[in-house]
Amino acid sequence: VRDDAVQPRFRGDLSRRVELNIPDELGELGQSFDHMTDQLISQNKEINELYVAQLEETARRDAILTNIGDAVIVFDTDKQVILRNMTARRLANKLRRHPAVYRDFLHLCFKKEMPQSPVSETFLDQHFSVVATPICTPEGELLGHVFVLRDVTAIVQSERLKDEMILQLSHELRTPLTAARGYVDLLKMMNK
Repeated sequence: VRDDAVQPRFRGDLSRRVELNIPDELGELGQSFDHMTDQLISQNKEINELYVAQLEETARRDAILTNIGDAVIVFDTDKQVILRNMTARRLANKLRRHPAVYRDFLHLCFKKEMPQSPVSETFLDQHFSVVATPICTPEGELLGHVFVLRDVTAIVQSERLKDEMILQLSHELRTPLTAARGYVDLLKMMNK
């Protein structure tokens, strides 16, 4: 039977049964087709359920990645970006406006030795803690790397402010102590 000869209302209808109940080879063939149809319907239902579950899981992962405040970039083994979140996109767009800085950023991403423990990097007066984690299959095959850039500018600035304050306080405390020491030395000389 040619495809164009099949009635349009039956084309693609996997639930359609032969329902041929005669006691001969054609009846057995009809029953086999009906059994096969039942199996196809069952498998299609399972596949649909798995597909919906996968879509939901993908949506959850996308939501997590989108809401992470750190810049997350995933590179494959050929150093091609295969995934990045919005924070990483904004950072890359900001750095692209400064070609030399962007080149330094790319150099960091494409180093032969990936920073697997946090390293400190500065781009355009923004301080980052950068770490790269290899992505491997359970068999150990390297698939790429995940780069996470955490903006630690506020921490660096507060550390700098703390250091300046301690330096200022120690200077302010030394001035009166120096004068007091001078008076003590003067009194010692007078008592001799």
